[in-house]
Amino acid sequence: MLLRLALVAALAIAVSAQDVCNNPCPSPSACTCNGQNYDLSDIQGPNTPWVEVTTDQQYWYTFQIVNNGMPQQGTPHCNWDQGSATAGNSAGQQNRQPATSSCFSLGKDAQDTWSIDTQSGPQQVITILFAGGSVASGRNRQSKLQITCDPTVTGPVNGGSVTVVESPPLTYNFRFSHASVCKNGPGPSPAPGPAPGPAPGPAPGPGPSKGKKTQVGWILVGLLFGLTFVYFVGGILFLKYRQEKSGREMVPHVEFWTSLPGLIKEGFRFTFSKIRGSEYQRF
Repeated sequence: MLLRLALVAALAIAVSAQDVCNNPCPSPSACTCNGQNYDLSDIQGPNTPWVEVTTDQQYWYTFQIVNNGMPQQGTPHCNWDQGSATAGNSAGQQNRQPATSSCFSLGKDAQDTWSIDTQSGPQQVITILFAGGSVASGRNRQSKLQITCDPTVTGPVNGGSVTVVESPPLTYNFRFSHASVCKNGPGPSPAPGPAPGPAPGPAPGPGPSKGKKTQVGWILVGLLFGLTFVYFVGGILFLKYRQEKSGREMVPHVEFWTSLPGLIKEGFRFTFSKIRGSEYQRF
């Protein structure tokens, strides 16, 4: 019985904390996950809208999530093969040697799916899956941008900080960190404004976190319903099949539940007698 209670409690907590992104997203660089808007338009190269990955010794990898994907004419290290030479590719792969080899599409900008993981580690991770790349072995290549929250990494993405892992085959995982995927992250870099005025006074202290209180409330409600369900259903099954009870005797603690209305009535009578100052007599 205790094991069942623990399993239901864990299930209730997991459901209440489920991570959800509102797919389809407005664009590959913007989406709403767990009720918060994320803007990843800062994820570009230092001087180009695409990012060239320089950490792999065998291939050039390039990706772009802004401006409707990579250019149709390709990039300096991505000369599209004939099947990929269309607009809207989100990522490409090309052999370093020979330099004239073809670049294969690793997914389409318009076939993106966002997901968020706030449960597996200390920092949340946003993953953007791009499907519909060029065909190999009867299947389409695809890519995943797996971006881990790091508040210290802002602005353009350095290709030397990105690693690419092919796992499973024909799925290419681009892994790096950036502040844009942090909760209440910076979003796009602001344009320079006027010179700052006098320094403001001290900011007020943090107020109560309404969102956290609401989440705890739902967890408690889920636990209450889950434990009640296990108590009655598990008790009925136990009494019926293990103790061969039938009828009203299958209800767990049936004597208590049948006497509960009378106990409540006695409680009200006792309370009212104390308020009126009269003597309480139990029937």
